[in-house]
Amino acid sequence: MTLTIEVPAEVESALEAKAARLGLRADELARRVVSDFAHAPEPVEGEVSAEEKRRAAVRSLRGMLAGGTRTVDDFLRERHAESDREEAEYQQRSAQREQAA
Repeated sequence: MTLTIEVPAEVESALEAKAARLGLRADELARRVVSDFAHAPEPVEGEVSAEEKRRAAVRSLRGMLAGGTRTVDDFLRERHAESDREEAEYQQRSAQREQAA
């Protein structure tokens, strides 16, 4: 099948630039895009796409971290302190069990 389509100049430029970056001709890239679209599964009504799920997760994470000034170092420091507390509690319980026995 041969198709002729008219696209705005900026779309043509973007297509040619993208094709050049991929080492393809613009018509070959367009053919691949149309083929991928034609073979894509039909969305199921009410089903959330993977992209929508990813966006929701990012929004949720962004909301959890909003206004926070914590760094990775802060997080690791807190986890280390928590681990130390848990180890101390474990040692204390072990000592109490040994005394009771």
